[in-house]
Amino acid sequence: MCGRYSGRDIERMAYVIAIIMGEAYEDVLARYRFALGGKPRYNIAPAQQNVVVAPDGGEKARATTMKWGHFASFAPGSPPTFLINARSETALQKRTFARAMNERRCLIPADGFFEWKRDGKGRSQQAYYFQRAGGEAYVMAGLSWPAEGDQPARYIVLTTAPNELLQPIHDRMPVILTEDGAKQWIDRSLTGEQARPLCVPFPGAEMTSYPVSSIVNSAKNDVPECVVPVLRLPDPPQESQGTLF
Repeated sequence: MCGRYSGRDIERMAYVIAIIMGEAYEDVLARYRFALGGKPRYNIAPAQQNVVVAPDGGEKARATTMKWGHFASFAPGSPPTFLINARSETALQKRTFARAMNERRCLIPADGFFEWKRDGKGRSQQAYYFQRAGGEAYVMAGLSWPAEGDQPARYIVLTTAPNELLQPIHDRMPVILTEDGAKQWIDRSLTGEQARPLCVPFPGAEMTSYPVSSIVNSAKNDVPECVVPVLRLPDPPQESQGTLF
């Protein structure tokens, strides 16, 4: 899954959006700064308002702000579940996501994300920060919903199988799109079935990762220290299963 990500470099993220959308960089940067209050983000968490590029009701998508997370009920009378991710492989088969997959695909600007390595008992143990090898900004594939009733406009992040860099840490990763892939993802003329092949693992050779402090565990901590590398402690030795020979 993807439960936290960063948006540290506003200028770079605005540039990526401007290239994808074919808009003037200065215009996108001004909207971006207004949406974020000019503040870099080091620990973006669910239920927060963030910048996304989503359909605006017409043919063209635009940069706007939405809440990360979508409430959905999976059975009549059942309490709603708060969702922040969806599996790209099965989104079209799920009633909750099918329409959004066809009509309201969105882009989520970022420059890194976090995953937690679990111990043998399934408990989160160590947070790792993943980014593109050069630290470049990029966009993740997402789905969005317009404001309705008491729910604000909202989005979720799509995930895919992990690449070789992620595999030792987690069994899922966010869908990171190339520039061409991003343009296709928000192309309203493409159906969900036509867009789904874009949801593939980003090459591990083009990414880096390192362990970070547990300060990132709390969504209240949105500070530079969240992305500072820390010394990785060695794994504990395995218990002996026999003699030394």
